[in-house]
Amino acid sequence: MLHQTARRLWKQALWMTKIKLVYTRITLNRFTTLYFFLALLNCVVLVILQGVTYQDNATAVNAIQGLLAGHPTNRSLPVFSDGVLMMCEDIPHTACVIVATAKPDNSIATREIDEIAARVGRKVDIQARQNLPLSPLKKGDEDSDDESGEESDDESDADSDDEDEDEGSSSGPPVNGTASDNGEAGPGTAGKIGRPLDGDPGNNGTNPQGKMSPSNILVDSKCTYVLRWLDDIFDDAKREDLVTLVFQLWSFSLAFATVLNESLPHLGASLASHILGTAWAAYRVSSTELLREEYMSLISAGACNGTDLLGDWWEIRKLHAIPVVVVSALTLLATGILSINLYKIYASQSFSRVGASPQIHRIYKLVLFLSVDLHLTGFFSIASTAIWIDKITHDTIRSMAEHLRFYLAAFAVFLVITLPWLYLGWVCVRRECRKRFWIFVVLSAVLLTILTLMFASPLYRFIFRTWPFFATMTVTSYILMVATILLAIWCRLNFGKGLAHFLQVTDALEGADFTPVYFAKDEKSDIEFAVRFDGGYQPPNTYVDKPEASHPSPKGVRGQSVYSEANGVPVMLSSTPPLFQEMSLAKYGRSDHLSMELGAGSEKVGYTSPQIPPQSATDSARSRVRENSRRLSSSSGSSHASNGSTRQGLPSNPRSNISTSNKF
Repeated sequence: MLHQTARRLWKQALWMTKIKLVYTRITLNRFTTLYFFLALLNCVVLVILQGVTYQDNATAVNAIQGLLAGHPTNRSLPVFSDGVLMMCEDIPHTACVIVATAKPDNSIATREIDEIAARVGRKVDIQARQNLPLSPLKKGDEDSDDESGEESDDESDADSDDEDEDEGSSSGPPVNGTASDNGEAGPGTAGKIGRPLDGDPGNNGTNPQGKMSPSNILVDSKCTYVLRWLDDIFDDAKREDLVTLVFQLWSFSLAFATVLNESLPHLGASLASHILGTAWAAYRVSSTELLREEYMSLISAGACNGTDLLGDWWEIRKLHAIPVVVVSALTLLATGILSINLYKIYASQSFSRVGASPQIHRIYKLVLFLSVDLHLTGFFSIASTAIWIDKITHDTIRSMAEHLRFYLAAFAVFLVITLPWLYLGWVCVRRECRKRFWIFVVLSAVLLTILTLMFASPLYRFIFRTWPFFATMTVTSYILMVATILLAIWCRLNFGKGLAHFLQVTDALEGADFTPVYFAKDEKSDIEFAVRFDGGYQPPNTYVDKPEASHPSPKGVRGQSVYSEANGVPVMLSSTPPLFQEMSLAKYGRSDHLSMELGAGSEKVGYTSPQIPPQSATDSARSRVRENSRRLSSSSGSSHASNGSTRQGLPSNPRSNISTSNKF
């Protein structure tokens, strides 16, 4: 019981220590505090706004699916291109039937239909074009329309007859409410949404083989196909909202890691995420307005009897999307200013440490760029893979995926490999792990191969062309992955140049609560140098001026006296060392170098300064000095015994004896 209590208290102490560490890092200075709380506030606000946007799209999807519930159709794929809405049986655009056009003019609609039919490699049956609502012809257009219409009618009839004979398929039983000769809808069918088709109870708008037939395209079914196309777009918008919401949480995690670890890579990745988020928020406003114009052009052309079934939903969606752009733009501006200040603080700590050479600084900056790239690549790769899997496993496009299991297996492998790939890319370069780096290279090749081969799939290319968000995520992740691989190879070429040892020592010192030493930058002269341990660089010489005297020296020169009596004549001692005294005596034969002149009735004392021997005498004396030093060191034991002996050549003082025992 006591042991469990101690463990619980220890865990609580560790938890409190971590909280204290987080609080210390957040409140390190005013920039870190503002940066953290700005990121937190931005995350909360944008998550709420993205939740509102998601609810708007979900409301639209529920309303559209409610309208489509009573009007089942076949599993054809709606494709909107160049102002023309088609229903296709397969991908690429094969066996497509045009059901609506945004251009009500007869001549323009006919030309666009012919162009689209030529592009997809198949001419569309003339009966499909007869079902389009055509506005009255203008004068001057009748002749040209008749001439072009006769040629195209003959060709289309011939093609339709040949295809019917080859396939041996029937158009199914006739249904009520087909288009009349003048292009107007028959009675009782125009603009009816949610009404079952008349005729055979088992007929839901398809022939017995389950494929579309142009004769089954009714005027009142155009609104159904327009709503199906719009429903697919709103489903994609819901996926975009979820990814953007997770993106905001991921962006805040980068900001938190920046403050907690004082990390330059996280700082750069966080700023890049704000830039991408703001750009995408602005694009969504413009894309929503463009979608509204396309939808209204189809409605005004005659679909849904000219009635906008969504009402004021577009205005509400726009009002909820604009605040996201405003908040993102203001946050980007404030984050950019704070990021610049934090970069100056963190960079001065990272690049001004004692022991790091300029070469290590360059390599370390390269590693920082690689770290930023890894963070961004990880999110965009996982996000693009997730929305791709969700797209092909739901909605109408699931029936179009012929190799669904292969797609799922490929992207499952992609997701499983991505996480260890990110870890190896972060660790191998910093620790210079040569063997594990080759594993990183192999995984990089596998990931890049999967992304490249997916573009060979027609389904993948179709989603890439028709879904801008998926295309943006895919292209961004592909570019970032290529850049990551190239930066990693560049870092590999710099292995063995001291970066791993420098980072290891730095981490060890920081773990031991050691305060690192930094160089202070001189802004005036801007002299920067690093201490290198290989001896290849010498710091500049520093000259120190002689300081001024703190107090004035005495004016009277008394001499070099170290001892004097109170009433007697001072004893004058020479400043010349004893060994030089012996040399002077041997050279000039003088018994003493002191001369005192006492004048009668005069208290003046004269002093003769010692004579400095020439350089030749100094050189000859140095050899004797070395011999005397060896002799004295060998006889140090005997000198300790004779404590009262004095050195020869030193004038005796009646009051003190200078003992040689203290000299050695």
